Amino acid sequence: MKIGSLYKHYKGHIYKVINIGVHTETGEEMVVYSPIDDPNLIWIRPSCMFHDIIDYDKRIKRFEEIDNGEI
Repeated sequence: MKIGSLYKHYKGHIYKVINIGVHTETGEEMVVYSPIDDPNLIWIRPSCMFHDIIDYDKRIKRFEEIDNGEI
């Protein structure tokens, strides 16, 4: 995962990866990301959850990487 990459959430919103962090207690890698339409809102999710395959009518990726041309 590259800082600055764009990802589309399975519900349609687009997010930008701001940084990669580490949980202080567990050492787990965390993804720090923000919606492109509200950059002041910051979300943090464990990397393993960010890259999860979920059941939503079918099995899909929680986030799918996109390029700037897909916005």
